[in-house]
Amino acid sequence: MAKKTKRTKTKKRIRLFSGIKTFFSGDKFKYSLGLFLLVLAVYLLIAFVSFLFFGHADHSLLDKSWSELLSDPDIRVQNKAGKTGAYLSEVMINKGFGVPSFVLIFLLVIISFELFGRPFVRFGRVLIYSV
Repeated sequence: MAKKTKRTKTKKRIRLFSGIKTFFSGDKFKYSLGLFLLVLAVYLLIAFVSFLFFGHADHSLLDKSWSELLSDPDIRVQNKAGKTGAYLSEVMINKGFGVPSFVLIFLLVIISFELFGRPFVRFGRVLIYSV
């Protein structure tokens, strides 16, 4: 009887892992992830462009940590993407890569269209040129 129980547990584990694999390789998951990445790219585009215009006004407000920035209701930023967008653009542009951070948005759009199954450029070539 002990052997039968071990086989049943092993079969349940195999079924569990195949179910997880099926979930992550399914079309619904790919479409949902692609949609999420596309929305994230649009949000970051709004945040980055707004940072180029209003970044100098928000710069002194963004010296705090992210949790302090979000929890303090008295802080008002001029970034159109809100406090989170102002903080993300401050980190990515001022403390990170600079203006080439816009390439990240382009790559997110390309990845999302790849996940939709509608590639409009070769991902490998664009990734190499972008890096």
